[in-house]
Amino acid sequence: MVYVKEKARPFAHGGAGRLLIALMTVTLLNAGGSLACEQIKTSQELRGVVTAEEFVPGEILVWFNDDLSPADVDEAVERTGGEIIRRSDVTPTRVVISVPEGKEDHFVEEYRKMKEVRAAGKNQVLKALPEDAAAPGPGAEGGE
Repeated sequence: MVYVKEKARPFAHGGAGRLLIALMTVTLLNAGGSLACEQIKTSQELRGVVTAEEFVPGEILVWFNDDLSPADVDEAVERTGGEIIRRSDVTPTRVVISVPEGKEDHFVEEYRKMKEVRAAGKNQVLKALPEDAAAPGPGAEGGE
């Protein structure tokens, strides 16, 4: 009798091999999930530095649907009110619109009602660090 040694196929017989793959997948997903949670946490911490009172008066930010052309965006702004004062070079459907001071909330709500708009809000002032945590400048004690 001749015995032929079969090639080893580590996961061919199910059971333990499949369990090992499942455990590895869950472990990797959990690691990725915790990284995502850290990113969200960091973003939320930065967002806490912004207050509702800190925005550029007379300006709102509007993000139109990406399938619109710049001409479509211009037409929608003309129809709704305001004037485009800046447009993103990277995403031309994201614009800063000049509106009458004191009417920012009204215009934000009007733009949010439009089916062509993904998001709209006041042009908020963001600070990377709270003012008391900022690094000292040149000539200040501890600065260069």
